[in-house]
Amino acid sequence: SYTWSSPMKTILIPLTQAVVVKNILRTDVLKTLLDNPDVQIVCIGTNEERVDYYKKIVQHERLIYRAFQPRLGGKMESLFSFLKFYTIRTQTTDIRRKGIYAEKKNWFSYAGGRLLSACVSIRPVRKMIRRLDQILVSKTTWIQILETYNPDLIFCANLFDDVETALIRDARRLSIPTTGFIN
Repeated sequence: SYTWSSPMKTILIPLTQAVVVKNILRTDVLKTLLDNPDVQIVCIGTNEERVDYYKKIVQHERLIYRAFQPRLGGKMESLFSFLKFYTIRTQTTDIRRKGIYAEKKNWFSYAGGRLLSACVSIRPVRKMIRRLDQILVSKTTWIQILETYNPDLIFCANLFDDVETALIRDARRLSIPTTGFIN
């Protein structure tokens, strides 16, 4: 089981999309977390201008904002980023795929995507792809942020965003627990 590294618990939240700001900063989620005097929140935005705006929305003595544009892991990361949409086979991904087909009218891409998904969404194959992702993709610059703030937990609200998946990968390398949701 995981033990907190210090009395003050630090939760790192990347603010990579406006929906995260809406669902976290502008709701009781943040207030509830900060009601605990032993919790500090570090919000990382990828744009200085947006971070300045967020600072105006919500201010708190235990709320830290920082602008940071991570450098991602190169060609291997691009490969696994492409594959991640095919490793999960749900009604939502099928609807998304049909929507792309309706827009682009590319039958070959649609059929190829369905076939690829049928192959790589099988649990053992998916597990192997995720393991290879962990091994083959190099560390990103998120390591700097993780070492600076030493978070006890990473909370991601867009698990399909390349910036956030890189953060999750690097957090796992440092044994930092992660949680999240898909909105």
